[in-house]
Amino acid sequence: MFNDIISKDLFTKERSGKSVLFVLAIAMSIYMIMMVVTLPTLTADMKGVTVFDMRPSGYSIGEATTIIESLTESGLNYYRWIQLPLDFIYPALLGLFGIFALSYFRKFINFTKILYVLPLAIWVFDYLENIGIYFMLSRLNNTFIMKTSSLVSVIKAGSTTLFFIVLLVIIAVVGLKKLNIIRNGE
Repeated sequence: MFNDIISKDLFTKERSGKSVLFVLAIAMSIYMIMMVVTLPTLTADMKGVTVFDMRPSGYSIGEATTIIESLTESGLNYYRWIQLPLDFIYPALLGLFGIFALSYFRKFINFTKILYVLPLAIWVFDYLENIGIYFMLSRLNNTFIMKTSSLVSVIKAGSTTLFFIVLLVIIAVVGLKKLNIIRNGE
């Protein structure tokens, strides 16, 4: 299975359902750790202020300043050294899941390869968001970093939403196609 996951031809190799589910399971495990442990810990430290990571519509300079100022020193360290490392693993896994899922479904239906841009966009924009958050948490924040990080957060959220809509449409089309094959006795 690991040979299926790590390949020289990331985008065109046909993937097995097992490899898609394997990468998804790891990604969702990291996501659940963040949702159940690290993000609630940060929110509690910040007295209920919503962290950067949970603001899909971005944030203003005032909101970014409030987030930074609401963190205690231990919360700041927790964000930088616990939450952000997990949030650097998750986008790579989510991006790989997206690439693998698209590669898997290509054997059932033909669609444009441009769709591979969506999981890559999620991956890249989540990394850019995390780099911006790291700079802001390191007090290297200025209005440019705050505005850019906010914009990148919005683009990441939009890319993620669009990717999952596309994936659901692909799954529906494949499901309907398979249902027709079963009905037609092929």
